[in-house]
Amino acid sequence: MEDKELWYMYHKGRELSQMLKNANAENKITSIAYRLLNALKVGDVNQFMDTIMRIYLSYEMEIPSTFVKVMGDKEIFFPVGYSFLNGLLERGKEGNING
Repeated sequence: MEDKELWYMYHKGRELSQMLKNANAENKITSIAYRLLNALKVGDVNQFMDTIMRIYLSYEMEIPSTFVKVMGDKEIFFPVGYSFLNGLLERGKEGNING
């Protein structure tokens, strides 16, 4: 998994966060983040994807294809999921995802 792909998913998370704020649904960000984090912590890719699919479908947005590409490989899925989650929570700074 290349850094540019992780940054892409980080930005997809930020994009979703901004969309929720624009839709006056900012209060949903925390509950979505908790569901995603819990799914990642227990290694439940299906629960993670269920949450992602529900939120994207609710707002008629296209689900990032990277999620589908990495679903079968947990070693790759987890960094992608955490990158997306950091973006959703708007954590990190450009060039430093831990920032």
